[in-house]
Amino acid sequence: MRLAYRKQGLWGLLDHRSTRTASPTGRADERVVAAVREALRRRRHRSKGTINGLFPLIHQILEDRHGARTVPGHAVPARHFSRPPR
Repeated sequence: MRLAYRKQGLWGLLDHRSTRTASPTGRADERVVAAVREALRRRRHRSKGTINGLFPLIHQILEDRHGARTVPGHAVPARHFSRPPR
């Protein structure tokens, strides 16, 4: 706390959780968000299909841009929704 006070004064002693701004995509991996946007852009003038129809395209975009298995599996949307979101 002394170091924070030396570096930033009183501002360094504050709890900064309330001063953080929220991201519109939350804590999602930026690479996945970009891939989802690209997939939606590619399907813009076609039949909307289903959400599960987008997943193969999202995975293909991620592999093309970043290589196979470079984006962690937990960052990529799941293919099936067996449970409702919490």
